[in-house]
Amino acid sequence: MLHRIPVSKAPKDAVLITGTSSGIGLETALHLANKGIIVFACVRKEVDAEALKKRGKAEIIPVMLDVTNANQLKAAVKQVESWLTAYDARLIGLINNAGYSEAAALELVSKDTLQRQFDGNHVSAGFVADFFL
Repeated sequence: MLHRIPVSKAPKDAVLITGTSSGIGLETALHLANKGIIVFACVRKEVDAEALKKRGKAEIIPVMLDVTNANQLKAAVKQVESWLTAYDARLIGLINNAGYSEAAALELVSKDTLQRQFDGNHVSAGFVADFFL
């Protein structure tokens, strides 16, 4: 059951951030939540979602999302749309922070691994923006 966040006459602002389990994504989510912005914080692992919930910030809403998975993208869009309605909020931004790197010399990285990294870091950014914006 969703609990409505009290709002003024204007809709509350919300952002969606991918890659919030650690680092810049996590710190950005915490910073924006401290400013009163609702943050849809995308993570790939349930343990990371639970860690976000333990932060105790009502403005941070974990979203399970692997940006390379079209089915998860579709499900996340439906969830976020539902939450935006429930919270009387508007999506004002997307911070596409998800990504990873293979720590190896290029000559040692397989073609499949290189393609997976490229898809995860570049191709998926367009997919995420297409779905949410």
